[in-house]
Amino acid sequence: MKIRKKAAVYVATGALALGGLTTWTAQAAIPDSDDQEFHACVPNTGTLRTVFFFDKQATPNPCPSGYSEKVWNQQGPVGPAGPVGPKGDKGDPGDPAESYSLGKEVVSETVTLPLGDVQTNILYDGPSGTATDAWLEWSYEAGDPVDTLIECPQNKTAINGLDGGHPEGTDDWKIEGQRHWGDSGSIHFNPQTEPTPNPPVLQDNELTVRAICVNK
Repeated sequence: MKIRKKAAVYVATGALALGGLTTWTAQAAIPDSDDQEFHACVPNTGTLRTVFFFDKQATPNPCPSGYSEKVWNQQGPVGPAGPVGPKGDKGDPGDPAESYSLGKEVVSETVTLPLGDVQTNILYDGPSGTATDAWLEWSYEAGDPVDTLIECPQNKTAINGLDGGHPEGTDDWKIEGQRHWGDSGSIHFNPQTEPTPNPPVLQDNELTVRAICVNK
Protein backbone atom coordinates (compact mmCIF):
# COMPACT_ATOMS: atom_id res chain seq x y z
CA MET A 1 0.00 0.00 0.00
CA LYS A 2 1.33 3.46 -0.89
CA ILE A 3 0.92 6.25 1.67
CA ARG A 4 0.60 9.68 0.19
CA LYS A 5 2.86 12.22 1.86
CA LYS A 6 0.94 15.42 2.73
CA ALA A 7 3.83 17.68 3.66
CA ALA A 8 7.54 18.06 3.28
CA VAL A 9 8.06 16.59 6.73
CA TYR A 10 7.22 13.15 5.31
CA VAL A 11 10.11 13.00 2.87
CA ALA A 12 11.94 9.83 3.90
CA THR A 13 15.64 10.07 4.75
CA GLY A 14 16.50 6.52 5.81
CA ALA A 15 15.18 3.16 6.94
CA LEU A 16 16.08 0.66 9.63
CA ALA A 17 14.89 -2.98 9.47
CA LEU A 18 14.65 -4.85 12.78
CA GLY A 19 12.70 -8.11 12.79
CA GLY A 20 10.27 -7.02 10.11
CA LEU A 21 9.90 -3.47 11.49
CA THR A 22 10.82 -0.69 9.10
CA THR A 23 11.18 2.82 10.56
CA TRP A 24 11.19 5.94 8.41
CA THR A 25 12.32 9.26 9.75
CA ALA A 26 11.32 12.63 8.35
CA GLN A 27 13.08 15.88 7.56
CA ALA A 28 11.73 17.67 10.63
CA ALA A 29 12.65 18.36 14.23
CA ILE A 30 12.74 14.93 15.86
CA PRO A 31 11.93 15.09 18.72
CA ASP A 32 9.59 18.06 18.56
CA SER A 33 11.17 21.44 18.88
CA ASP A 34 8.64 22.64 21.46
CA ASP A 35 7.89 19.79 23.89
CA GLN A 36 10.78 17.40 23.11
CA GLU A 37 8.47 14.46 22.45
CA PHE A 38 8.52 11.84 19.71
CA HIS A 39 5.38 11.77 17.58
CA ALA A 40 4.73 8.96 15.06
CA CYS A 41 2.01 7.49 12.89
CA VAL A 42 1.54 3.73 13.31
CA PRO A 43 -0.92 1.43 11.46
CA ASN A 44 -4.20 0.69 13.20
CA THR A 45 -4.34 -2.94 12.03
CA GLY A 46 -2.09 -5.56 10.53
CA THR A 47 1.63 -6.04 10.95
CA LEU A 48 3.59 -3.11 12.28
CA ARG A 49 5.97 -2.48 9.41
CA THR A 50 6.04 1.26 8.82
CA VAL A 51 6.23 4.07 11.34
CA PHE A 52 6.28 7.73 10.32
CA PHE A 53 7.93 10.18 12.74
CA PHE A 54 6.97 13.84 12.41
CA ASP A 55 7.30 17.22 14.06
CA LYS A 56 4.02 17.88 15.84
CA GLN A 57 4.64 21.62 15.92
CA ALA A 58 5.22 21.81 12.17
CA THR A 59 2.46 19.37 11.19
CA PRO A 60 -0.25 19.06 13.85
CA ASN A 61 -2.33 16.25 12.17
CA PRO A 62 -0.12 14.35 9.68
CA CYS A 63 -1.34 10.76 10.05
CA PRO A 64 -3.12 9.35 6.94
CA SER A 65 -6.17 7.11 7.03
CA GLY A 66 -5.50 3.80 8.75
CA TYR A 67 -2.80 5.26 11.02
CA SER A 68 -2.95 6.62 14.53
CA GLU A 69 -0.66 9.03 16.34
CA LYS A 70 1.57 7.71 19.14
CA VAL A 71 3.71 9.77 21.47
CA TRP A 72 6.93 8.93 23.36
CA ASN A 73 8.88 11.11 25.73
CA GLN A 74 12.48 11.76 24.79
CA GLN A 75 13.55 11.35 28.40
CA GLY A 76 11.93 8.99 30.87
CA PRO A 77 11.24 9.73 34.54
CA VAL A 78 14.11 10.05 36.97
CA GLY A 79 15.14 6.68 38.33
CA PRO A 80 15.82 5.86 41.97
CA ALA A 81 19.12 6.88 43.49
CA GLY A 82 21.88 4.35 43.12
CA PRO A 83 23.70 2.76 46.02
CA VAL A 84 26.35 4.69 47.90
CA GLY A 85 29.76 4.22 46.39
CA PRO A 86 32.74 2.88 48.31
CA LYS A 87 34.67 5.18 50.60
CA GLY A 88 37.49 6.98 48.86
CA ASP A 89 41.13 6.72 49.76
CA LYS A 90 42.52 8.93 52.49
CA GLY A 91 43.94 12.14 51.10
CA ASP A 92 47.54 13.19 51.41
CA PRO A 93 48.44 15.24 54.48
CA GLY A 94 48.43 18.97 53.92
CA ASP A 95 51.40 21.23 54.12
CA PRO A 96 52.34 22.39 57.61
CA ALA A 97 51.03 25.81 58.54
CA GLU A 98 53.44 28.68 58.59
CA SER A 99 54.55 29.60 62.08
CA TYR A 100 53.65 33.06 63.32
CA SER A 101 54.93 34.82 66.38
CA LEU A 102 52.89 37.47 68.13
CA GLY A 103 56.06 39.17 69.19
CA LYS A 104 54.43 40.12 72.50
CA GLU A 105 56.20 42.95 74.25
CA VAL A 106 55.27 44.95 77.34
CA VAL A 107 56.15 48.62 76.97
CA SER A 108 56.11 50.87 80.04
CA GLU A 109 56.19 54.60 80.68
CA THR A 110 56.56 56.46 83.99
CA VAL A 111 54.46 59.58 84.51
CA THR A 112 54.34 62.10 87.33
CA LEU A 113 51.03 62.85 89.03
CA PRO A 114 51.39 66.34 90.52
CA LEU A 115 49.86 67.58 93.77
CA GLY A 116 47.18 70.18 93.80
CA ASP A 117 47.09 73.32 95.97
CA VAL A 118 47.39 72.92 99.72
CA GLN A 119 44.62 74.19 101.98
CA THR A 120 45.29 75.07 105.66
CA ASN A 121 43.20 75.88 108.70
CA ILE A 122 44.21 76.64 112.33
CA LEU A 123 42.13 75.44 115.28
CA TYR A 124 42.72 77.10 118.69
CA ASP A 125 41.89 75.59 122.07
CA GLY A 126 40.39 78.80 123.36
CA PRO A 127 40.65 82.42 122.25
CA SER A 128 43.28 82.80 119.56
CA GLY A 129 45.18 85.45 121.53
CA THR A 130 45.54 83.45 124.76
CA ALA A 131 45.25 79.78 123.69
CA THR A 132 48.32 77.69 124.30
CA ASP A 133 47.21 74.80 122.14
CA ALA A 134 46.51 74.99 118.43
CA TRP A 135 46.46 72.69 115.46
CA LEU A 136 47.35 73.43 111.88
CA GLU A 137 45.15 71.32 109.65
CA TRP A 138 46.37 70.87 106.08
CA SER A 139 45.14 69.04 103.01
CA TYR A 140 46.16 68.91 99.38
CA GLU A 141 43.65 69.17 96.60
CA ALA A 142 43.58 66.68 93.75
CA GLY A 143 46.17 67.39 91.11
CA ASP A 144 45.48 68.07 87.49
CA PRO A 145 44.83 64.97 85.34
CA VAL A 146 47.80 63.71 83.42
CA ASP A 147 47.76 61.46 80.40
CA THR A 148 50.60 59.64 78.75
CA LEU A 149 50.91 57.97 75.40
CA ILE A 150 52.66 54.63 75.26
CA GLU A 151 54.16 54.25 71.82
CA CYS A 152 54.74 50.74 70.59
CA PRO A 153 57.96 49.89 68.74
CA GLN A 154 57.91 50.07 64.95
CA ASN A 155 55.74 47.43 63.25
CA LYS A 156 53.92 46.69 66.50
CA THR A 157 50.48 47.72 67.70
CA ALA A 158 48.98 48.06 71.18
CA ILE A 159 46.24 45.58 72.06
CA ASN A 160 45.78 46.24 75.78
CA GLY A 161 46.86 48.39 78.69
CA LEU A 162 47.73 46.59 81.92
CA ASP A 163 46.83 49.69 83.93
CA GLY A 164 43.69 50.80 82.14
CA GLY A 165 43.53 53.30 79.35
CA HIS A 166 42.32 53.02 75.80
CA PRO A 167 43.69 52.78 72.25
CA GLU A 168 45.00 55.96 70.71
CA GLY A 169 44.94 55.77 66.94
CA THR A 170 45.98 52.42 65.55
CA ASP A 171 49.29 51.60 67.23
CA ASP A 172 49.55 53.45 70.55
CA TRP A 173 47.89 53.25 73.96
CA LYS A 174 46.76 56.24 76.02
CA ILE A 175 46.52 56.12 79.80
CA GLU A 176 45.16 58.89 81.99
CA GLY A 177 45.94 59.35 85.68
CA GLN A 178 45.34 61.78 88.55
CA ARG A 179 46.57 62.16 92.12
CA HIS A 180 43.33 62.21 94.02
CA TRP A 181 42.29 64.18 97.08
CA GLY A 182 43.24 62.54 100.34
CA ASP A 183 46.70 63.78 101.43
CA SER A 184 45.95 65.60 104.68
CA GLY A 185 47.00 65.90 108.32
CA SER A 186 47.43 68.23 111.29
CA ILE A 187 50.36 69.74 113.28
CA HIS A 188 50.09 70.67 116.98
CA PHE A 189 51.86 73.79 118.25
CA ASN A 190 51.76 76.44 121.02
CA PRO A 191 50.83 79.73 119.40
CA GLN A 192 52.20 81.63 122.41
CA THR A 193 55.73 80.27 122.08
CA GLU A 194 55.95 78.80 118.56
CA PRO A 195 55.45 80.25 115.13
CA THR A 196 52.70 78.89 112.96
CA PRO A 197 54.15 75.82 111.24
CA ASN A 198 54.08 75.23 107.50
CA PRO A 199 52.32 72.25 106.00
CA PRO A 200 54.62 69.45 104.87
CA VAL A 201 55.90 69.53 101.31
CA LEU A 202 54.87 66.31 99.67
CA GLN A 203 56.51 64.81 96.63
CA ASP A 204 54.63 64.30 93.42
CA ASN A 205 53.56 60.75 92.88
CA GLU A 206 55.01 58.72 90.02
CA LEU A 207 52.98 56.14 88.17
CA THR A 208 54.39 53.50 85.87
CA VAL A 209 51.92 52.44 83.22
CA ARG A 210 52.26 49.56 80.77
CA ALA A 211 50.79 48.43 77.48
CA ILE A 212 51.00 45.19 75.53
CA CYS A 213 52.37 45.54 71.99
CA VAL A 214 52.30 42.75 69.40
CA ASN A 215 53.36 42.34 65.79
CA LYS A 216 51.09 43.89 63.21
